[in-house]
Amino acid sequence: MKILTAAQMGEVDRLTTERYRIPSILLMENAGRSFADELARACPDLDTRRILILCGRGNNGGDGFVAARYLALRGAEPSVLLFAVPEKLKGDARANWEIARAMGLPIQALSDPAEIRACLKKIPPPDVIVDALFGTGLAKPIGPDFRPVVDWINRAAEQAFVASIDIPSGLYADSAAIPGPAVRARLTVTFSALKPAHILHPASDLAG
Repeated sequence: MKILTAAQMGEVDRLTTERYRIPSILLMENAGRSFADELARACPDLDTRRILILCGRGNNGGDGFVAARYLALRGAEPSVLLFAVPEKLKGDARANWEIARAMGLPIQALSDPAEIRACLKKIPPPDVIVDALFGTGLAKPIGPDFRPVVDWINRAAEQAFVASIDIPSGLYADSAAIPGPAVRARLTVTFSALKPAHILHPASDLAG
């Protein structure tokens, strides 16, 4: 079994781009597509399910935009909540937000905490929730700005199938600890190699 820390995974990505000339946006494309493939295996009737994808402002959110595109191409109708100001997105995440928007995917951007809480109160629990909020680079516990989002996901999980991209948001990739609020996923799709949090208790209990 191959296990990599977050720093080692970052080095793998860097070398993949520098040594083999594979652009980082293609790595994001592969990640989002692979996630969509695995989600379709776990939930084969996605075209009949209400899917909500929750995206943060970083590369994990970029993976979520890619996944939304591929789920739409499979005949599903995903909706996206972006917890950021779109104009502040950068790099590959910004590029994939623009692609998803050009495709006409329903994307609602939320950045004000009060606006986020009000929106979550109005959303009925979907059938499938995709957690693309924070990836393996998370370095501090989720704070009060995102805690209502994580709490909402975990409450909705009583009815919804929750799937995380790369790692359940709130966990540290290199640690067995649960440092604060964290998503409890039924499925986690990670890339290239497992991370310590995927296999070490109690963090691994949240990975599905």
